[in-house]
Amino acid sequence: LDATVHVGIPETASAMWQQAGRAGRRCGASVAIVVACERPLDHYYVSRADELFSRRPEEALCDPHNAAILEVHLPCAAKEVAIDLRGADSVIFSACKEDVVGELPQSFKSPLHLAVKRALGGNNKRTCVFNLTTKTIECLPGLYPHRLVMLRGVQSDESWTLTDATSEPHRILEKFEGHRAMSRLYVGCIHLVREGQFMVRKLDHENRIAYATAYDKLEATTTRERTEVVIISPDAKQGVEEILSKRVRATRVFLGSLHVIERVNGFIRKDHYTGKVVHEEMWAKPVVSAAFSTRAVWFDLPDEVVHRRVALDALKEATVGVQNMCVGLVGSIAMCDTRDIAGASIFPSSEAGYGGARIFLYDTTPHGIGLAEKVYENIEALWNKSLRTV
Repeated sequence: LDATVHVGIPETASAMWQQAGRAGRRCGASVAIVVACERPLDHYYVSRADELFSRRPEEALCDPHNAAILEVHLPCAAKEVAIDLRGADSVIFSACKEDVVGELPQSFKSPLHLAVKRALGGNNKRTCVFNLTTKTIECLPGLYPHRLVMLRGVQSDESWTLTDATSEPHRILEKFEGHRAMSRLYVGCIHLVREGQFMVRKLDHENRIAYATAYDKLEATTTRERTEVVIISPDAKQGVEEILSKRVRATRVFLGSLHVIERVNGFIRKDHYTGKVVHEEMWAKPVVSAAFSTRAVWFDLPDEVVHRRVALDALKEATVGVQNMCVGLVGSIAMCDTRDIAGASIFPSSEAGYGGARIFLYDTTPHGIGLAEKVYENIEALWNKSLRTV
């Protein structure tokens, strides 16, 4: 293999070199051709090729103290060996004081404490049991938790399966983690997989199966979504940390916990070549695609910007533009892809009782994996890259 063609700039340096490195392994020379797409990240690097190929591989982000991650992997560990919270296991999984800014309050609940509480819960999602004789935590008998863990992300719900409805038996095309699945699986959406292009025709919610048939028109679908966010007040008993803040230029930036509700209101279908909308469908009842708590960064637009004599619609459009630009460029400062981080905005509204424009950048993994912290640390660099891209 002498050359590689990249449709769209890879989000990370690691992905860029992993893909380009497939060529030239025999002769030692190769060429990488990058075809830019209409995305903020592509716009930024298209005029900065030297920076694209000189960036160093990023550090992988993983939060070992994420209660949502521990909750999924706890029964897997207990399946192998019973967990003894009185021994070394308590040290391995407990909150690490070196990772916490300031002192931990006495009432602070460690991530393991929260994960164990959920795993031993009395609801249908219980995955572990407490052995009164050995005083250890064991995996629920008959449960094989390893099969329920997906390699990518946190599985907060059972996975969905996309199948070819025209084959017998139905051929599996792709698996989707349950978290945020409804924003990617709905009647009318188009998926391009290894076997070809398919359109979803029917959803079986009980068995979590999406039935699709082959679709030969070169089109793509995009959802119409609305996101609601609520800042979570610090709560030591629930493991919710204090909100951090810092002054950056003319505004203040915050890092804290957020409750997110993502709703899908409908979708549009566009011609792949012309970008023309060929079909639009809005639903009478929006579908909740995800409701979860996570980590986020938020900041207000400076007062001198908000209080200018600008029409509200124009201000909303500009604010969303800033939000989308920042979301699109997070991949230039942290190891992630486009589905790992999302944004939301709050606009001037007398009903909401808030008189400014606030932008949220949140980690799409429940309880976060460290992306929000990375953005908080490099927020000024992210703003500068956004400005240079514009």
